[in-house]
Amino acid sequence: MRCHRSVFAIQAIGSFFLVAILGTGCPSSTPGKKCGPPIVKAGDDLTGNVGETIILRGSLQLPPEDQQVCVSEKDSVTFLWEQNGGPDVTLNGANQRQADFVPQQAGSYSFRCKATYPVTTVNETTQVSHWDTVKVEVANVVCPSPVAEAGENQSLATMAGVPATVTLNGSASHAATSAGCHEVSLSTYTWNKISEPAGSNVNITDADKVSATVDLTEFGDYVFQLEVTDTGGTDNGRADTISDTLTVSLAERSPCEDSLTVSVIEAAGGQAIAGAHVTVVDANDGVHNQDTDASGQATLSGLAVGTRKSITVAVDDKVPALPGAPAGDRPKYEATTLLNHCSGEVTVPLMMTASGRANHQTGILTAKVPQSIFDMLPHSHKCAGNCSVDSDCDAVSNCNGTCYCEQAANECQGLCTPNSLLPFFSMGGSNVSGQMRVAIVIPMFALDNFSRFPVGKLFSRPPTDSAILPGNLASDDTFLNGLASVLGIDPYDGPCDSIDDCPN
Repeated sequence: MRCHRSVFAIQAIGSFFLVAILGTGCPSSTPGKKCGPPIVKAGDDLTGNVGETIILRGSLQLPPEDQQVCVSEKDSVTFLWEQNGGPDVTLNGANQRQADFVPQQAGSYSFRCKATYPVTTVNETTQVSHWDTVKVEVANVVCPSPVAEAGENQSLATMAGVPATVTLNGSASHAATSAGCHEVSLSTYTWNKISEPAGSNVNITDADKVSATVDLTEFGDYVFQLEVTDTGGTDNGRADTISDTLTVSLAERSPCEDSLTVSVIEAAGGQAIAGAHVTVVDANDGVHNQDTDASGQATLSGLAVGTRKSITVAVDDKVPALPGAPAGDRPKYEATTLLNHCSGEVTVPLMMTASGRANHQTGILTAKVPQSIFDMLPHSHKCAGNCSVDSDCDAVSNCNGTCYCEQAANECQGLCTPNSLLPFFSMGGSNVSGQMRVAIVIPMFALDNFSRFPVGKLFSRPPTDSAILPGNLASDDTFLNGLASVLGIDPYDGPCDSIDDCPN
C-alpha cells in the first residue's frame, strides 16, 4: 500500500502565518496508547509523638487514568520510600505505598518517595516518577502520672495479747504504660501510717519496699498509705508522685476453749458415723481420745487452751478387698486429720476408700410420668375415626387400640387420635426438627441416701410398638429425621422425614 505524503498549507493572516498539516492517510506506527509517566504524592505533612507509630501514606497516578489499560498497569508500578532528614529511624514497608516508623526522639523528620513503572507488554521503556517529600514533626510525649495500688482492705482476727501480722503489698502499682513512656519506671515506694486505734504505736517493716509488714496488737481500724514516684518528671503539670490507702481491721478472736465437739459424717451422703475414733492433740501436746456416739458426735474436755495441733478421725469398719486384689479386708473409710484448729465445734467428713465404694449398697431410682401430666402435653393429631368416648376408638384399625377420643377444641375434636406426644416442626421449612416436648420426673435426692438415675434407659426401646417414648421418658436430643425406625420409634405408623409424610 502506498501512503500519500503530507501536504502543508501556509496562509498569511495579517502579520501571522497559519500552517496546516493535512493527513497522509497512513496508519499510526504506535501500537497503542502509552501509559505514564507515574506521578506520586507523599501526602500531607504530619505530626506525632515519641514512641507512637507514624504512618506515611503515598498515592500513585498512572495517566491517562481514563484508560483501563493504564488502570490495570498500576499493579506493576513499584514504590520506594527513603528518609532524607531527621534522626535515623527504621522504616517499615519502604517498598510499599504505605510505610511506618516509630520515632525514639523528638525532632523534624523528612521522607521522600518515588515510583518506578517497569517495562511491560504495554510499556516499552522504564519510567520513573519525580521524588515527592513529606515532613513529620515529632514531639516528646507527656506521660500520664503513675498508678499507686495499696491493695484491698483487709480484715484480721487475733486473741488478746497475740500480735497479728499483716502484709502490705503494692505490687499492683505501676508507671505509665502509654506509647512513648516505655522508659518511665517507678523509682520509690513509701508506706506510711495514717491512723491507728488508741494505745497502738505500730512500726512498718520495709516501709521503702514494694511489700511491707506490720504487727498489730490493738483491736480496731488501721489506715496505711502507699506513695509511689516514677522517673517521668513533672513536665506540663504532670504529677510524678501518687498515693493510695487501705484499711486493715483487727477484731478480737475468742481463745480456743478447753472443750471440743467433733461430728463425723460420710463425705458422700452426709450420714452420721457412729463408733469413729477421735484423737485430739491440744496446744500443750496433750493427747485426748473419744469415740463418736450414735449421732456421730464425740465431746472432749480438759483440753489446753489454745490452738489444737491436730484432730484425727479413723473408723474400724472393714470391707472385702477389690476383685483382683490380694484377699483380705480393707478399711471402709479413709482416716482424716485436721491441723491447727481453734473452735468449739468441728465437722469431719470421711471419704470412702475404693474398696468401701465398691461394697457400698446403692439403689436404682425409676420414675414414670403420671397419666394426668401425660394427657396435658401436646399430642399428635392424626384423626382416625368418629367417637364420643375413648372406648369408641378401640375398634379403629389405624389406632391398634392406642387411640383416645379427642375432647379438646382442635381439628380432631370428636375424632380418635393416637395417644402419643407431638414432635416440634421446623419454623423455616417442612423438615421435622427432631425435638420433642417431654416431661421427666426426677425426685429430689435426700442427702442421707445413695441413689443413681439410669440415664441410659431414656434411650431404650419403647415398651410397646405404638409408644412414641421409651417408658414415657425421652431426651430432646432424640432425632426423628429419618431415624425413627433405627431408634424403634414409630410416631405416625411409619418413619417420616417431613410433614408432607405426616398429614394432619
